Amino acid sequence: MGVTLSGISLAGISSGIDSDVIVEQMMMAASQPLYRLQVRKAKWNAKSSALDQIESLLNTLKSHAASMDTVAELRKTTAKSSDTDIVTATASSTAIEGSHTVTVNQLARAEREVQTTGVATLETVIYIESDDTFTYTYNGSQRSVTIREEDTLEDLVETINSDDSNPGVTASILQYSGAYHLV
Repeated sequence: MGVTLSGISLAGISSGIDSDVIVEQMMMAASQPLYRLQVRKAKWNAKSSALDQIESLLNTLKSHAASMDTVAELRKTTAKSSDTDIVTATASSTAIEGSHTVTVNQLARAEREVQTTGVATLETVIYIESDDTFTYTYNGSQRSVTIREEDTLEDLVETINSDDSNPGVTASILQYSGAYHLV
């Protein structure tokens, strides 16, 4: 009990006990079960949120697995070119896995004509007794070069390539089907 002076209460002055501190501590003690329940609720909410995230990830995994449930879906092949102006690529279902590189050493030329009959060796003489010229047509222009009796296919290639009136033809030799051919 405290002393009252004209409406002012001074609790605990006569007894030496601070009743405000005691009341405050009793209130804190009484609210401990509520605080523990709030902490438990926060932990359950965190667990529930984690379970929701796991469920979402499992559903995503299930969706991805469903998109790969056949051999054809699992083994999809694709191909792409880093420069489609130079080369394009496609992949069939039998394509081999890996990364492949195409190296372009020389671009193709506009026209090439292969001599249909070849010679057995590079030493074979190509001179035809009745004709001492070789004639070819390029881009609508006809050109003839003179060949000698001892000329081989290599000599003819050299004659065509070194001709001052050559309209832009580059002659070469191709070996296939057991013979050498003028290209």
